[in-house]
Parts: sequence; C-alpha cells; structure tokens
Amino acid sequence: MRKAMLPRIAAAGLMVLLASQEPLLAQEEAQRAQPASLRVEVVAGETQQAVADAEVKIHLESTEIEFSRTGWTKEDGAAVFSEVPRGKIRLQVIHKDWQTHGEFFVLNQAQQTARVILKKD
Repeated sequence: MRKAMLPRIAAAGLMVLLASQEPLLAQEEAQRAQPASLRVEVVAGETQQAVADAEVKIHLESTEIEFSRTGWTKEDGAAVFSEVPRGKIRLQVIHKDWQTHGEFFVLNQAQQTARVILKKD
C-alpha cells in the first residue's frame, strides 16, 4: 500500500509546486509586457567626453514584435528612447569622427541606461 501511495504523493507535490509558480510567471510576463525607457550615453576618447550629434539606432531582436528607432545625442551625449519593448536590443552608434559601435544587451528594467565609449577611427 505504501508503494502505491508514493506516486500519488509525488504527483500532488508536483501540482502544488507548479501552482505556486503561476503567480510568479504571470508577474514576470506582465513586467516584460510593460515598455521601458532607454537612455544611451555616448562618450569618446581617453577623456570620455560627451559626444553630441551621434546617430543612435536601436532594434528589438524578436520574432514576435518589430521595433526599430533612430535618435541623435544632444550636447550632453545622451539619446533617450521611450516606450521601448523589453528584450534583447541591438544598439548601434554612428559618428563621423569615431568608429561605429555595435552591441547587444538585454533591456529588462523600467528605466535603463546604456553607456557607449567610442574609439578613434
């Protein structure tokens, strides 16, 4: 009789474990669905001086959503993007006096900053 009860107990324990994970998964899914704000700070050279007028391109690497935007840095070297879907982002920074920079990163917070250091051409 004990041997017959073990599979039932194990199955019941598994069901409790899975049921307890549902709220966490739903909460994570809801956070991912919320768009984020991304600030890209662009600096260059050994002094890491702010770079104005750099072209900043972002592209969401997703098969479900198409999202791309282009912006330019201001005098403080920053470009700000709002309403960006969370996920893996391809970031590209282009400026005529510096090497083009490209990288991937994960946007997973409501407000996030990416710092880019450009190198001399």
